[in-house]
Amino acid sequence: MHNSTDLTIYIPRVSTTILRQKIFEIFSNLKVGFIDKIIEYPTKNDANTKRVLVKFKTWVNNKNSQIIMARFNEDKDIKIVYDDPWFWTAYKWINQAPVEKLATPDANEELIPDM
Repeated sequence: MHNSTDLTIYIPRVSTTILRQKIFEIFSNLKVGFIDKIIEYPTKNDANTKRVLVKFKTWVNNKNSQIIMARFNEDKDIKIVYDDPWFWTAYKWINQAPVEKLATPDANEELIPDM
């Protein structure tokens, strides 16, 4: 069953060679919910990486989603394997700025921290 959510997952470092479609496929394969949008921002000091926000529209209740939410509720990160053994370290987006207001990377760069 899908439940509405405002959950957004933040990945601070993703190679620029990884396309948005690949990010979508990785998250879709987790089967944790429907993705509303994926927003990419360049990192300030590294032209080879970008920062990514994955905003979910709905969230399902299954083993993967329960593990993810348990880690987020404990203020811990999660590891998402995108090409074994390579993985992203991801966090629950807790910035005060709603994702909808992050329309242009240049105008809102200060809202998304480099890590």
